[in-house]
Amino acid sequence: MCHRKISVLLVAAAVALASLLLVVLAACGNTAPTITTASLPDGEVGVAYSQIMAAIGGTGPYIWSVSSGTLPSWAMLDSSSGAITGTPTTTGTSGFTVKVTGNNGTKATASLSITINSAPTITTASLPDGEVRVAYSQILAANGGTGPYTWSVISGSLPAGLSLDSSTGAITGTPTADGTDNFTIKVADSVGGTATESLSISCAPRQVYQVSVDASYPSNEIEIPLNGSLVVTLDSNASTGFQWSQQAQISDQTVLRQTFEALSEGTSTIFMEYRQPWKPSGQPAQVFGLIVVVNTSILINVDASYTGKEVKITLNDSLVVTLDSNASTGFQWSQQAEISNQTVLAQTDHKYVPPEGSAFGAPGKDVWTFKALNEGTSTIFMECKRPWEPSGQPAQVFDLTVVVK
Repeated sequence: MCHRKISVLLVAAAVALASLLLVVLAACGNTAPTITTASLPDGEVGVAYSQIMAAIGGTGPYIWSVSSGTLPSWAMLDSSSGAITGTPTTTGTSGFTVKVTGNNGTKATASLSITINSAPTITTASLPDGEVRVAYSQILAANGGTGPYTWSVISGSLPAGLSLDSSTGAITGTPTADGTDNFTIKVADSVGGTATESLSISCAPRQVYQVSVDASYPSNEIEIPLNGSLVVTLDSNASTGFQWSQQAQISDQTVLRQTFEALSEGTSTIFMEYRQPWKPSGQPAQVFGLIVVVNTSILINVDASYTGKEVKITLNDSLVVTLDSNASTGFQWSQQAEISNQTVLAQTDHKYVPPEGSAFGAPGKDVWTFKALNEGTSTIFMECKRPWEPSGQPAQVFDLTVVVK
């Protein structure tokens, strides 16, 4: 009797559990899906776009559709996978509502939008000229697209000695050869957008500023600019059998080369002996030694042919203006130049260099030196007139625009 009651109870419990399970399954089958995609990433004109929307809950498979608004004209929605694909053709933002429908007929919606940005463009249309053995630095620029950018040279080549930083777009280095190099620059953004631009850099031969000394030079040290070249002139008489050493002793050839042309900032000594070549261990009749200090500045030389033109120099560089002058005519150049912006440029020196020889009326030269103080633009102006006629007409004028970069 007892066993029969237990069996009846077990059967009843099984029936109740089965009924509960049917209720739970029915409830689960009526659960609506939820769209988990909260936003869509931006796209870019000309770059293929592909994003798959996601949902959870409900009963699959899902069917996707746009219930209000419209997708961008270039986009398509796959109703089975929820993928939005296509290649954007125009910029702008499109808003719309997507709907997902479960296999049991339950639905969910979400408001979304897609913003399409412009493709990148390179805004650098040209690059300034360079000069051999003068440091060069220019940064390429672009706008549009989606950063960060990656820069590269896809055809041609940069001038020897220059390189391109792929992250910053900076072209830097020191040109080692003159001439013009043509190349094509490419910029790529983080989503695959690209742009190209054909550019060129022309490098002029190095402008060398010569500094002359002889045996009467009053100091044992001389300072020359980074683009300087030292010229040493010493008396020699081959009939005595004595000769100056053709190869000077240079203590630091990373600073000064054998031609006495400056190579880098620093200090080097030069030393020569005047002796009879067949007596290498004999006492020299004379010696010449000099400490040469190469500084970081560059000296740029201009003459009357630059009148009315523009010249570019670098911060802390010096500009030397040399103009013919003939005091015998009564006309003189103004010793102090008129400088329009003295925060950019300062005159540091003026001197008159007399003519070589003793011929009466031979022309000499007036030489002005200017120092770049700050970035900016300034003009310099000088007149050549008779000092006793301050309001008279000048015989010559010199004006120059100086851009300090």
